[in-house]
Parts: sequence; C-alpha cells; structure tokens
Amino acid sequence: MSEHHLPKAFRDCVEWDVLHALMEEAYAAQVPSAFFRQLLIIYEAGHWPCGWVGEWPAGKLLVL
Repeated sequence: MSEHHLPKAFRDCVEWDVLHALMEEAYAAQVPSAFFRQLLIIYEAGHWPCGWVGEWPAGKLLVL
C-alpha cells in the first residue's frame, strides 16, 4: 500500500478486517456472524468500506 501513499492507519484497518474475517471463519460453527467476511467481498471487488450510516444492525455500510 505504500505505493499508493496511504497512511499506516489505513493499512492497520484493512489488516484488522482481514484478521477478523479469518476469526469469523474459524469460529463460524460456534458464533454465526459474517460481518467481516462480507468486508472481504468488498475488498475483493476493488472497493473500500469507509463507514456506517444508522445504528447496528440496521443501517448501511458505506463503500467507495
């Protein structure tokens, strides 16, 4: 990401999302949740999740 001149905090957020997606997958049988795994789909499509409008779980993810 350094070639895109993104701040370290941005990279840290992406790493956090990926780590938690992996944890969701590892514990899916015990805790059915897919929030972070859905973020991986957004990243794979070439977009960036950048916020949330509304109150969880109602609301909408903002994506660039």
